[in-house]
Amino acid sequence: MNERTSLILETAVRDFIETGKPITSERLYDEYQFGIKPAMIRIELGDLSDAGYFFQTHPSGGRYPTDKAYQFYVDRVREHTEAARAKAPLPTKPRAMAHELAAGELQGFVDGVSDYLDAWAVGMQAGELYTSHLSALLERLGVSDAHELVDIVRDCELLPERIRASQSMTNAAPQVFIGRSPFTRSEHLSIVAGSLTDGEFSLFIVGPKRMDYEKSISLFNFFANPER
Repeated sequence: MNERTSLILETAVRDFIETGKPITSERLYDEYQFGIKPAMIRIELGDLSDAGYFFQTHPSGGRYPTDKAYQFYVDRVREHTEAARAKAPLPTKPRAMAHELAAGELQGFVDGVSDYLDAWAVGMQAGELYTSHLSALLERLGVSDAHELVDIVRDCELLPERIRASQSMTNAAPQVFIGRSPFTRSEHLSIVAGSLTDGEFSLFIVGPKRMDYEKSISLFNFFANPER
């Protein structure tokens, strides 16, 4: 994939995450500078759709990212956050959360992560689970079908059991699970998970696929070295 196509794909996914608006060549042309006309952007989007990065619910409608597109975006986010990590200013709220983690105030830490990311956070240490309010996730899902919503809630109710069965996250670098995963079965959810405090504490951040991956991954990177 050439750099222009990569930039269009990354920008389209980011715009959808931020706005929830279907991806169209007109919107990308109006909002961003790619140096090409809408017709060329439309061709790029068509090629990306053929490659499995976008889908349409109607032939004349806008496009939506597939799991493949989200994964591409996450990989780009990892590159950007690692490159910018040394230059990033020390955030105030994450620093307060890091103090709670270091002091063993784990429930307060998990609640702080949930509030900061507007997602559902679950932590585990020595088999003990700490969970934030599930409503933080449900309010952001945007699922209107009652049966789908019930299935998601049931899936989330099983998450603590699945986390315990996994014992812990052994990888300090955050892992990103988009759609179905070892921890959830729903196609509507994504998880950013990793270990903190030398592997003693496992943190799971659960959100919709439109979750803020950049902010979540940056938070894990900060907790890996809070005194930077």
